[in-house]
Amino acid sequence: MPLTQQEVLAKLAKGHSLKDQEIGDVDFSGYCFKNPVNFSGAIFTGKTVFNQTRFLQGANFCDTKFSGKDTTDFSRAEFRGIAHFAGAEFSSKGGTLFSGAKFAGNAWANFISAEFSGGTYLADTEFFGGFDATRAKFSGKGGANFTHAKFKKSVFFSHVKFLNEENIYFNVIEFLNDKDSLVYFDRIEAKNPESIKFIDINLQNTSFYRTDIEKFSFKSVTFRSLGDREGLIDEDWKKIEEKWNGKIHQDYRRNINGNDYKDVETLYRQLKRNFEEKRDYARAGDFHYGEMEMRRKQERLPYFSLTFLYKWISGYGERWLRALSSLAVACLIFSSLNLLWIEPKTDGLDIRGKDLLVSKWYKQPVCVQMGNSLLFTAGVMTLQKDLNFQVSGQPFGGIVGRSFLILEYLTGPTLIALMLLAIRRRFRR
Repeated sequence: MPLTQQEVLAKLAKGHSLKDQEIGDVDFSGYCFKNPVNFSGAIFTGKTVFNQTRFLQGANFCDTKFSGKDTTDFSRAEFRGIAHFAGAEFSSKGGTLFSGAKFAGNAWANFISAEFSGGTYLADTEFFGGFDATRAKFSGKGGANFTHAKFKKSVFFSHVKFLNEENIYFNVIEFLNDKDSLVYFDRIEAKNPESIKFIDINLQNTSFYRTDIEKFSFKSVTFRSLGDREGLIDEDWKKIEEKWNGKIHQDYRRNINGNDYKDVETLYRQLKRNFEEKRDYARAGDFHYGEMEMRRKQERLPYFSLTFLYKWISGYGERWLRALSSLAVACLIFSSLNLLWIEPKTDGLDIRGKDLLVSKWYKQPVCVQMGNSLLFTAGVMTLQKDLNFQVSGQPFGGIVGRSFLILEYLTGPTLIALMLLAIRRRFRR
């Protein structure tokens, strides 16, 4: 026969184990447990209510099974001290409620390897200590709802399996995001990734390491600020470990190398596709920039490569002003060099006419020569054929001048194409 509520209280008072004990209908609404309670391994098969229950010295529900026909109700319960739900199985047909519950103090809420089948509701729940749901599993109908939940310390959703048939809501969640708090959504397995929704959340300290986030729903979220763009904390992980040395659990420390950069590159590619799908091209551009940065850092010489040159010239095709500036600087450099070897064209003139025209050219003020050189350079870089100047046969002309002319013919169209690409990516709608 299942234990009654009075029998359960009697066993708790005597410190007897409830492991493998079947417990029937219990209603501890408003009850205050002043001493530590141990429901570890118990099996709740009836109505289970801990609504507004207070646990003043911690509670142990490790490996406990909740399988009644009604809702398992911990709504507005208060936990002071560690709340252990590791390995617990929540399979009540009416779902599981932790809505409005408060996990007070600095103690952790431990849901490691817990299993939730059916609807799970943690809306308006407050976690003042850390929250750990590593390797937890959510399945069945009803989804999961974390709307308006507040997390004051680090949060672990690592290796979690979301196998629900309905939506998983992380709406208007408050992460404290202080220097001691990290949020881990890493290595997540999702049966229906489109059902995982992040809405109106600050994700600046959130890691999605090795999670496929291409189909996740992100709406009104804030990612990590990385200079003039948004990105992921995973890109900054090496700095995070150096800054927070000793505060990151050893299981989550990373040996930053090419493999890790490749994983973060994949994350950025997924985010880029995610936001391109919803036509948010500005943010997609930021994630494309991050993708290219991670690709560059995998190279043998990351600061002496074509990828770095691509970054320096046009910000990986995402910074049109930088591309325009690069084009202008190149034009000025080539114009200054062209002063050494260009002269007016003298086709069709006799020797005297040629000498007079060239002599007049060299007697002009430098500013006039520079202006003409700029026009000549602009013509070369835009592949114009009818130019009024040519490379002279003087010592600084000849092979050197013609070599630079070829370089201008190659550089100009390339820089113009990069600038147009950056403008297109920046302003397309």
